[in-house]
Amino acid sequence: MAAAAARSFDHETGTERGNKPKQAPGVEAYPYDPLLRPGTQRGLDRLRCVSDRALAAMLYELFQVAERNTSEAAAAARQHARVCEQLRQLASRALEGALGPKASELARALRHFARAFRELQRLDAVANEASAQDHGEA
Repeated sequence: MAAAAARSFDHETGTERGNKPKQAPGVEAYPYDPLLRPGTQRGLDRLRCVSDRALAAMLYELFQVAERNTSEAAAAARQHARVCEQLRQLASRALEGALGPKASELARALRHFARAFRELQRLDAVANEASAQDHGEA
């Protein structure tokens, strides 16, 4: 009973103060400071230069979304690199004949396809460049 008496009631939120879950700091961690200038701050510390706290909160949310997207893109790029490396190793083993004659034949066909694809990309780039020059001269 003594523990319950030690808790106080928060009239603004309608909850007991001792029972609030911990939340990650938001824009509140970057209070406005009129003496700071944006050019002297880095990262989220720039939020200290924004007097409109509603705007600062929106900017904070945008920063969080951008950070999450950046980290997800980096993770996807790492996964893509791992898969490409595994495919290169598998193709090398197939070309060496370690996976049998059918796999070796498929790997050779894939190598020819890759060369043809790179040549098509090169020709497409040349055609696009020529088309851009033609439009620039017209």
